[in-house]
Formats: sequence, C-alpha cells, structure tokens
Amino acid sequence: MNKFAEIILPLALPVNYTYRIPDELSPIIQTGMRVVVPLGKRKLYTGLVKEIHDRAPEGFEVKDILDAEDESPIISPLQIDFWAWLASYYLCSEGEIMNAALPGGLKLESEMVIQRNLAKEIIDSELNDAEFLIVEALEQQDRLSIKEVSEITGFKNPLFTIKELMSKAYVLLEEELKGGYKPRQIRLVKAGAKMDEKASSEAFESLGNAAKQRELLLGFFQYRNPQGFCTAAQLLKRCKAGDSSLKALHDKALLELFYADPKSLIADSQPEASGLYPLNEEQERAYSEIIENWQKPILLHGVTSSGKTEVYSHLMNSVLKEGKQVLYLVPEIALTTQLIHRLKRFFGDDLLVYHSRHSDRDRVETWLKLYRRNKKPALVIGARSSVFLPFQNLGLVIVDEEHENSYRQYEPAPRYHARDSALVLAQAQDARVILGSATPSFESYFNAGKGKYHLVEMKQRFGAIALPEMRPINVRELRQKKQMSGYFSPDLVSGIEQQLKMGKQVILFQNRRGFSTFLQCETCGHVMQCKNCDISLTYHKHHHHLRCHVCGYNTPPPRHCPACKSQQIKSLGFGTEKLEDELELMFPQARIQRMDLDTTRKKKAYENIIEAFEEGETDILVGTQMVTKGLDFENVGLVGIMNADAQIYFPDFRAHEKAFQMLAQVAGRAGRKGDRGLVLIQCSDPNHPVLIDVMGHRYRHTYQRELQERMEFHYPPYYRLIQITLKHRDRILLEERASKLGAELRQLFGRRIYGPEYPLANRLRGMYQMEILLKIETSLSLQKVKAALVDCIDAFQQQHKKSPIRVIYDVDPI
Repeated sequence: MNKFAEIILPLALPVNYTYRIPDELSPIIQTGMRVVVPLGKRKLYTGLVKEIHDRAPEGFEVKDILDAEDESPIISPLQIDFWAWLASYYLCSEGEIMNAALPGGLKLESEMVIQRNLAKEIIDSELNDAEFLIVEALEQQDRLSIKEVSEITGFKNPLFTIKELMSKAYVLLEEELKGGYKPRQIRLVKAGAKMDEKASSEAFESLGNAAKQRELLLGFFQYRNPQGFCTAAQLLKRCKAGDSSLKALHDKALLELFYADPKSLIADSQPEASGLYPLNEEQERAYSEIIENWQKPILLHGVTSSGKTEVYSHLMNSVLKEGKQVLYLVPEIALTTQLIHRLKRFFGDDLLVYHSRHSDRDRVETWLKLYRRNKKPALVIGARSSVFLPFQNLGLVIVDEEHENSYRQYEPAPRYHARDSALVLAQAQDARVILGSATPSFESYFNAGKGKYHLVEMKQRFGAIALPEMRPINVRELRQKKQMSGYFSPDLVSGIEQQLKMGKQVILFQNRRGFSTFLQCETCGHVMQCKNCDISLTYHKHHHHLRCHVCGYNTPPPRHCPACKSQQIKSLGFGTEKLEDELELMFPQARIQRMDLDTTRKKKAYENIIEAFEEGETDILVGTQMVTKGLDFENVGLVGIMNADAQIYFPDFRAHEKAFQMLAQVAGRAGRKGDRGLVLIQCSDPNHPVLIDVMGHRYRHTYQRELQERMEFHYPPYYRLIQITLKHRDRILLEERASKLGAELRQLFGRRIYGPEYPLANRLRGMYQMEILLKIETSLSLQKVKAALVDCIDAFQQQHKKSPIRVIYDVDPI
C-alpha cells in the first residue's frame, strides 16, 4: 500500500501539499523530518513532514518525495501542533510559520543554473558578445548561477540572453540546491606520523635551513594543549609564519593537519547553578509567593531595580534541578549581552543563546543541540524567535519586560506576539509562566485583576535605594524666553556638568535616530520625501545622505529644492546623531557614545557599547528606545528625556500606556546603586496627566484612567481587535475595492466594522494601503468570527481576480 505525507513548505500557501513516499524511503521518513520535494516544474524545496497517512489524493497526480534530509526528526509533534495553532490564530499559513521558525541553514531551496552543452561545438559567428562571454566562462567552470551570468554580462536581467543560448543548444538549464547547514570545522595541528618525542632532535636537523618550518615545529611543542594539538590559526599567528611552511611540515609527516568541530573538543557539561546570590527579604517573599501560586501564570510587577533577575535565577535553578528546560525571553538583543554575563556566573558555560544577530550556523547548532538534548535540562536565553525552538521538556517560561512591543513581529508574516505565543507553548507542555515588568501591559494587569494571572508585587528597590527624583522642564517657555542651548535646557546642561564632575554617568533618551528628521525648503515649504513611501526622509550626517527608515531608500541631500529650485533648505527636528554632535561641542572632554540601530548593526556592536559603559569608559550614552529595556548600569546619576511629547501625543489608543511605560523604564536606569538618581523630562506641558503619573510613579492611576476610556470606546481588554490592511499600487483601484469590501463586511459584522481609512502613511514600499478595523466583544467566539471574516474576504477576492488587492490580517494589533 502506498504511503503519503502531508508536507509543510516554507511558503505562503493556502494549504499543505501531499506527496507520495517512495518505497525506498518508506522505512526512513518520520513525522518531524525534513525532506526534499519538487514544486512546479523546476523548483526544489525543503519540506517538513507533518503527517504520514495512506489517503491517496484524488483529482491530481501526486509527486514523489525526492530524498530525506535527516536521519531522525528535528522537531517534535508538540511543535507541529504549536505551529498549527499559530497559523490558525494569526490567520497565516503553516508555511509562513515554518519559514519564521527554522533557521535558514535548515531550509534548502533550488536556484536555476546553466551548464555547457558539450555536444555543441562553438561557432563564433553564431554568438554575439554577451553570449560569447557566457560560453567562454562555462569553458572555465562547470556551471553558472543567474547572478553570476548577470555579473559577467553586466545585464540586470540576463534571461533573454540565456534563452537565446538555449535555443542555439549551447547551454542546458538545471536546478541546483542552495543553502543547507554545514557543521563548523576548525583546522587543528597535531604531531605527524614521523614525529615523536625521541626523534624530535633528528626532525629539527632534517629541516636544514627552513627557518620558518623549524620555528613552527618548535612553536607546536610550546603552544599545544594537554590533548596534544593546537589550532593552525593560533600557531601561524604566534610564529608569524605562512601557511605554505605549515603545509610543508604536513607533507613531511612531521605535523598533521586535520579538521574537527570545535565544540567536540570541549567536554560537555550540564547546566548547574553555582554561586547564586542570596535573596533579600522582599525578593524572598516574592519567590515564595510565586512558588505557592504558579499553577497559574504569574505577573511579577516589580519596580525598576527591585532585583527581579535574581528572583528569576533562583526559580530557574529550582526548575533545572527538576531536570526540566527553561526559556528566558528578552525583548531586545542588547539585553542578552548583560544577561549572559550575569547568568554564566550562576549556571556555567552551558547556556544556549538564540537570536537573529547570531550567524545562521550558530542558530542551527543551538537548534540541533537543544533537540538532541531530548528531555535533559537546558536554559535558553533569546529574543522572540526563541519560542520556535524544539523544547521537549519545558518546565518554565520567563517573559522579561513583558509589556515590550519588540515581542511583536510586524513584517513579514507570521505577525505573532511572542508573549502570547509563549503562554500557549507553556500550556501545551505543562510549564509554568512568569511575566515580569516594572510597567506591565494593561491587558496583563487586567488579566491579573480578573484572576487569570496571579499578581506578585515588588515595591522596593534592591538595597532600599529610593526611586529617582523626577523633574519636568517646560521647554515651550524656555524657547519663548530664548534660553535653550540648541535642544538642551539650562537645567539639563547644568545637570550633565554636575554629574560629570562627580564622576557619574549620564543617559540621554531620544527615540529618533539620524541627524535631523526632515529637510524643508524655506521658500516654498517642500519636504524631501521617499520616492517609494509617503513619509519624509531622515538626514544622516555620518553617511551624508537622506534615508527612508521604512524601505531603506537613500539619496544625497539636494543642493536646491526640487520643487522651486531655491537653495534655502534647512534641516528640522533632531535625532540621536545630532545630539551626539552637539554634546561633543558642549562637553569636549566627555567620552560620548551613541546606541541606536545605526551604531549596533555589527555582531559585537551591542556588547562593545554596553561593556564600555559598564566599565566607565563612556561618560554620556545617547540612545533610542534600546536604552529603556531593562539594562542595568550601576553608575548612572542622571537620565535626560529630550522630548517626552513625541511619546505622549502619538495618535494611537495605546499612546498614553506606551508613553508611561517608556518614560518610566528609561527613568529607571538612574540611581540603581548608591545615591538617588535624577531624571529630567523636557516637555511642552508639565501638567499632562501622563507626566504627573510618571513623576509620581503612579502606574495604577494611569491604568484605571485609560481603562475607563477603553471601555467607553470599545478597545482591549474589553474588546478584541483584528486589523485588515489592504494594499495595491493603484490608489483609485484600492479605494474602490476597499469601499466595496468594507460594505460587505459591514453587512456581516454591522457596527463592529470601522473604515476603510488611510493610515498615517498612505503609501509604503510603493504600495498604497487602507485599513479596516474589526472590534469584537470578548463574549463572542473569536474562532468563529475569524472563520466568517476569512470566508467573506476569500469570496470577495474570487469575485475580483483581475488585479487583486493584497490582504494582510493582524490579530491583536499593538
């Protein structure tokens, strides 16, 4: 009897495809394994076996699985079920989940290559210049990719030339698999077959005048480890020798070069806690309360610097001792740098770290190492994508700074929330959950109030240190009196001076990167905009270009206005780059660093900036929201918030919640050890309710005020939201279709439908977009509502197949 497999492909396909399992692969293939399958006429992909069955599909010819990529499964049935839940809840395909979940090295994809048809002789008169260049290149190498052909010919699209060569029978087209994981290998050196301790003097004499070879041989005996080998790179560097000398020793069998996995050279050790710091009375009370109540999710509401990480460490230790696995989620990659240093002291070197800044090979190795542990203890620290890792014995999930928007994936699909997904993952594996924050999301705090979560509070800072003093600065009045120094108020300038004299450090927060936010013509008022998006271009002085922070388009600053040709162009607004520039002029002796997306692109950039600040090598740190997310610095005396208005007045129903969270979090970086810290908040209205609550540390007051408004206007946590974004390149067609679709949805859902309306940016990446918002009572079945919504929109798309609009679902948008 034939066997078939339901295969998940890493593509946005509406359904999974069925393939036949050939007889020779039938004993091998299992659920959770990767297989190579054909798609269409020419493409090959890595697919994942979701289910094996004997139900032969009807109505079409079933293709065969070509090969198995694994000897055993790389994900468990629990994970496959978790993927299915994510796809169903967030209205995307399981293929999109697979694409986000698996590291690139675990996915293969084919690309088209050409090779020389040796049966065809070259006749120069048949070939033009470009064709001859391709044929000549194929005489030197077996095959060429389309990209390589493009580089050889200089054509952006060389497909026409390739088709001509195929019609003339000079080349053949075939598919070649690309991607795939290759284990890390390191080149090592050990004693060769003709080398032993007794014959060492004879060996040196045999080298004659080959000084570098003698030096390398002597260096080998000096630098080899107790196991009898050293790395080739280390040996060559220390002896200042070339690779040819080392290869000569290998050829003479005096030394032997070989390759090995570097991790196999280090003894594997289980994570074992050692040297945990004792908890103080407040932490011990929180720890005990969590242990007593963690049959339900715990919301740990602890003020900044209350020592939540120490409580987490003791809880992780207890779970690891039970032989279970722990997932520690952090919102920002920068946080993993500090956490790794701190937790290595407690749990040894056997921590697993997983985030997008790691190389693809590192992520594959972490994935496979965790899966091969089976149910052995492990501690994983990572950003939001860590929820996809193959846990098989999960005992505890910690979501630190659970309020952070960084846990939300926006583009591309799946548009999931790692906090909410982690709750489902934990439930599926019967694991405990802790959500921690100094400023919890209002939805989580609401759930705690309703008894869905258990609330544990830590109201005192570690060491009984007082919360920072917070002072508002009315920059509107100061500008009218012309007392501002650029973007700095007199109080902020004097505050920085005093802190530097005392040997303290300063953090300045401005949630906008770049030099100036836009360029504007003083004559006609024209603003330089992105050619692909309806947003202004940000000026970056360091690279001397205007850049779009959405699509990446960049262009040099114009010498004159493109609208009226005037040369009177001024830069307006300010970002972190401009603050850094002004600080260097105002405080020439201070050591200043900037921490934003532009300065942290390289792999070690986060670590270097944080380490320099921790070691006191930086006096003033200027940063975007990266500096607000749980970083722990001991010597920060002053935090300056450059423009609180930008957070408060953003047009979003969550604006006041997000503003309170961000301002409170960045303020919490001040005075964490020693003297009480100071926070200076530059704003236009010091009497704004959010600012008054932030300065008074009145989280609950903001929460109660905002919830009253949300109940009145039908927003979470009293209602669920689904946002439908419609996109098309033709604005008129989009408006027409969006209006029709809105009317049809309104017939189905009534007054629960709002829109369609244009968002703040009408066009992004060349596509116009409109939004429809669906508000759903929590008493209704979300699953049934989503099913009705998708059916309605699918039927609408079927009626408008010509130039269809793109539809994007965003469930629980933030």
